[in-house]
Amino acid sequence: MKLLTVPPETPAIAMADEESLEQILDNLIDNAIKYTNSGGTITVRWEADGPQCRLQVEDTGIGIPQAH
Repeated sequence: MKLLTVPPETPAIAMADEESLEQILDNLIDNAIKYTNSGGTITVRWEADGPQCRLQVEDTGIGIPQAH
């Protein structure tokens, strides 16, 4: 299972609330692991967007029903 993808052009440093960021990523990655079957993929990406950073967790798990 691949857990981390780092594009080469991505800055290595970002200013953020470390505790909040850790909790958010922990929840997203934990859910991705729980709901992705063996052989599936989980990808964590981040990219700079001006002074902001965009984080994305993508997986091949069962997903969330549209109603939720």
